[in-house]
This record gives sequence, C-alpha cells and structure tokens, in this order.
Amino acid sequence: MPAEFLYNLTKNLFAYLSRNLCAVLSHIVKRVIKMLKMKTAEKSGAGLQAAGFAVSLIGGFLLAETKFAGAAAFTNISLTGAAGLPYAAAVLTGSIIRYMTSGSIAKNMIQLSAMVICVIFKLFFESKTSPKYCGIITAAAVFISGTAVSAILHEIIYKLVFYAFYGAVAGFTAYSLALIADSLK
Repeated sequence: MPAEFLYNLTKNLFAYLSRNLCAVLSHIVKRVIKMLKMKTAEKSGAGLQAAGFAVSLIGGFLLAETKFAGAAAFTNISLTGAAGLPYAAAVLTGSIIRYMTSGSIAKNMIQLSAMVICVIFKLFFESKTSPKYCGIITAAAVFISGTAVSAILHEIIYKLVFYAFYGAVAGFTAYSLALIADSLK
C-alpha cells in the first residue's frame, strides 16, 4: 500500500510539473532574482552559489524528460555544457534523479552519458570557460556518447549522421546559453 501511494504521488507530481513547467520555471527565476537583489546574498558568495546550485539541480530535474516533436530534447545536455563545473554536476544530478524516479534510465542512456562526458571534460578544461569551448565540449560529448551507445547496439552506420546533427544542435545551444550567461555577468 505505501509503495503504491508513493508511486501514484510521484506519477501525479511529474504530470503536474510537466503541465506547469513554464509556471514553475518563472516562479523559480523570480525567486532567484529576488534573492540576488537581497543584500545578504550580495555579501555572501556562498549563498549565491547555493542558489545557483539549487536552480541547476531543479532545472536538470525539470528538463530531463522534455520532448521536442516526439524526439528527446537535449536541453539538459545543453544546460550542462553551458554551465560551470559545479552547476553542470547539479544538472546531471537532477537529471539522474528524474530518470531514476521515472524508471527511464536505460531509455535515456545517451543523454546521461553525454552529460557525464561534459562534466568530465569540464573537470579537465575548467580554466577554459569561454562559450566556444562550451559548445565544442557539448557537441563532442553528444557525438561520442551517441556513437558509443550505437556501437554497443550495432546501429553505428546509420546513426552517426543523426548524432552529428544532434551534437551540432546541442553544441550551438550550449554556446548560445554560455554567451547569454557571459553577457549577464
């Protein structure tokens, strides 16, 4: 009985959050902007970093199961590629939590492995945080993870063009997000 209750609770919560994604994200953005304007958050760098980490974690959770025209949208991968190392790890953690609770880790293995590759690249190249490197790292991560998973499933020949295209789109999106984030600083 308690397991069934928890299953229905999470199922209903995910349905509610999916329907009200724009309302939830706008509420989060308003709260973060309000916190940024507070004098205590301006004096305390730790408070600002904690707020950024929380927003990244929630963003990864909410963007994990997004679809675009029936296909998986790589918005969480682009957010991982555009964010700094701790925030990229938070997006990865939020996505993992969402995939685990919905039982779709195997279905989203390419996205998870691309985000892990992005975080690993960021561990080694954290000093290079320009938007250009963010885009290149994201595009390479999507292509590498897609190629690796397709090779395991023996579908490598006809999927390479697809993952090259998705890598380019995700890389350009990460580049654009990083460029916007740099302009806001």
